[in-house]
Amino acid sequence: MSDTLATLDAVIVHVLPELTGKVEAAQRLTTDLGIDSMSIVEIVFQLERQLGIEIPDAEMESAETVQDIVDLIDRNR
Repeated sequence: MSDTLATLDAVIVHVLPELTGKVEAAQRLTTDLGIDSMSIVEIVFQLERQLGIEIPDAEMESAETVQDIVDLIDRNR
């Protein structure tokens, strides 16, 4: 697991503890993990705060999988 994926996993589990041990890179945020839009906003907020980055809303809206968010984080670091 990459450092970025591990960080994202920790944030997702912080926001949604029921997903502990269930987050994998290829999973779709809404259909596979059941993450709703409000939780996605909270996850992004936590990531931005923790990593000192800004993820543009337009880019985040196109993210469908866990890996998409990992890629967004890596591009915006």
